[in-house]
Amino acid sequence: MLEYTLNTQSAITSQTLTSNNLIASPAPIQTRNENFDVDGDFYNTFVEDEENQILLDYRIKNAINFPQASQYSLNKFQTDALYSLAFPKLFPNGDGDPTRKAGIKHVSEALGFKHLMKSVAKSYKNDEFYYAWAKHQRFKFWAYDRLRRHRSLEQCKIFLKHNVHEANLTIKDLKNIINTPQSDFLIKKMSAYSSKKTGSDAYCYPDHHWEELHRLMPGPKSQSQSQKYKNFLDNPHLVDWFFSYRLNEFLKVVFDDILDCERRWHRFEWQSRSAIHVHGAVKLKNDPDLVKLTTQVYIGRLAEKKLENKMYDTEEIYNQLVDDIEKSKESEYIIITYTDTLISAMNPRTEFVENCVPNPHPCSIKTSNVNVDDLEKDYENLINCCAEISLVRNDPYMIMHNRVICHHWRGNVDMQIILDKSAAINYMVKYATKREKAGLSLCQLFKDVIGPSLIEDNPNTKIRSMMIKSIAGKRDIGQCEVSRLLLSESLYNSSFNYVTVSTEIDSRQLNLNVNEDDESKATKNSLIDYYANRKQLESIKNQLVKIGNLISFVRFFKLDSNYKITAWADHDKTVVITLPKIRYNPDDREKYKLYCYHQTIKYSDWDILNINEIRNKDTAIEKLNNFLKYAPNKIL
Repeated sequence: MLEYTLNTQSAITSQTLTSNNLIASPAPIQTRNENFDVDGDFYNTFVEDEENQILLDYRIKNAINFPQASQYSLNKFQTDALYSLAFPKLFPNGDGDPTRKAGIKHVSEALGFKHLMKSVAKSYKNDEFYYAWAKHQRFKFWAYDRLRRHRSLEQCKIFLKHNVHEANLTIKDLKNIINTPQSDFLIKKMSAYSSKKTGSDAYCYPDHHWEELHRLMPGPKSQSQSQKYKNFLDNPHLVDWFFSYRLNEFLKVVFDDILDCERRWHRFEWQSRSAIHVHGAVKLKNDPDLVKLTTQVYIGRLAEKKLENKMYDTEEIYNQLVDDIEKSKESEYIIITYTDTLISAMNPRTEFVENCVPNPHPCSIKTSNVNVDDLEKDYENLINCCAEISLVRNDPYMIMHNRVICHHWRGNVDMQIILDKSAAINYMVKYATKREKAGLSLCQLFKDVIGPSLIEDNPNTKIRSMMIKSIAGKRDIGQCEVSRLLLSESLYNSSFNYVTVSTEIDSRQLNLNVNEDDESKATKNSLIDYYANRKQLESIKNQLVKIGNLISFVRFFKLDSNYKITAWADHDKTVVITLPKIRYNPDDREKYKLYCYHQTIKYSDWDILNINEIRNKDTAIEKLNNFLKYAPNKIL
């Protein structure tokens, strides 16, 4: 397996960051109204003396018909056309406001935000198009915050419907429960629902060297670095989309076609230095079985120690140790040869100069425009201008890289060979669950809230503890994160299909789209329902010979948008995730029964005729032991 890291950060070495290369650009002054930097204009502002403030307000009111400011805050859930009130410059006539109730067709707020992020407006000054909503400095964050609040409240609605007694609680009752032992019971039930909330924590934007990206920016072509930087700030949705699009095309051409990969996975990540990059792993078809070869190397090294310490009694054991050592050396040679053909840590440049970044920047050159005779020089310039490249061969600042990938990606490339399953699992778990450093703004906000708390508030309760974990650990959110989530873009990509199925036989999913006067069922058929009745389904009878248990059934079949059973196009790349997760613990009798119960549901051949027998958890241990005696080897 091959591990890789791709990003857009170009290399600017310490020698090139001279004072002559730094361009300082003044930031606009943000006023308290909404009329700033939306159509590219910067307004000159001044501060009036306090004694003249009353006179100034009087003159303004007489000059224009200025509306009176209300002393009461608006209800975010009942106020019609709320966006038009909050952002009058973006919605001067109320058109396109997703919160406007009067409309020809109902459009969800999430879909409305996605449309607005892609919408363009025309400047009345220079007749140039620009993305008004994506460019606005506060609209994206306000919209994202509103969406997250609504999704959180939807989870609370499910909780209240499922727990009738808690649905009648008042705020006063809830405050009284917080400081009582009942809070533990309440928190346990709430956690099951709050854990379903999804989101991400950090997004940023790339550097200034991809010319294809600059051609997408509205307005005239950027000539200076400061103008390029301003374009990135004004159009984070284009920056994020372009990186995703280029990455997908790059993976198809280089990994799928040239390197002939069997499967791949990658995850986007953003760092505090405002650089987007991706971590991924691929399995190549020409893999010489590195896991088996690495195991043989370990066996040979252990045999060398035994032979050195004369840890053998017979000649047969001695010959076996010698044979293991020979196989180990052969395996090690194959691994090294394969690695050297795939990746390199050699620096083609032998003479180093102080300023090694040529002009134009190698990352900005299109690969197809490089002559065949100049590929060697292009590779030398490119590999020596990319930052973060560090590993030892003939250059202490060079890391492992692939020459073809370096030519086509034209940015940072960090590659490693993963030799065994443990390393592959550790890598996937690390980057699938990795979190960036926590931001400081929310930590300071938490201190400001907790600081004035009274002693009788009892900060040692579980609720306060959960507050610390959920608030103080969050990170600051960047523009690209908000843009990506509002555009409903994916946060990862994989060659596999992931399906989650519950092994609770009696669990049912509620059909929330049923009308109040509709007499149809209030629950939806799940995959486990279709599996129990699979022998009565005429549409899949011919394919049941391949089905031996629930796991294989879920790999072969899926539910479409109408919750009808259909077959997967590529069932070999379907990964089944089962819930709940029960740990194997034979010392705990009750938990062991539950473990055997769910294992029997997953791997045994049961249906609607013997479902009552499967439901009996008291005999689950015996049923699983009997099943394992005759189970196929692929299950064992």
